[in-house]
Amino acid sequence: MVPGWFCAGKGTAGADLDDGPDNGAGLVPLVIAGNIPGQEIEYPMAIVILGGLITSTLLNLFVVPSLYLRFGKSKNFRDSASNVPQPA
Repeated sequence: MVPGWFCAGKGTAGADLDDGPDNGAGLVPLVIAGNIPGQEIEYPMAIVILGGLITSTLLNLFVVPSLYLRFGKSKNFRDSASNVPQPA
């Protein structure tokens, strides 16, 4: 049986690794060009968006699965909860 955190990680990893580089690739030229006249708004915005893409990808790939592994309910917990006697 495959653990739930592994399945959850595989589901989010595909979307993050597909969309993140595509979105970031469009912003890299703005960051490389630097703060040139006429792009006073685009340059800082591109830096913030790239930082958000990198941060969210790292959080989804490493932090969320580890939190799920740490705080998620185990199968034993669900089985023991179903065996609790019901009031008459």
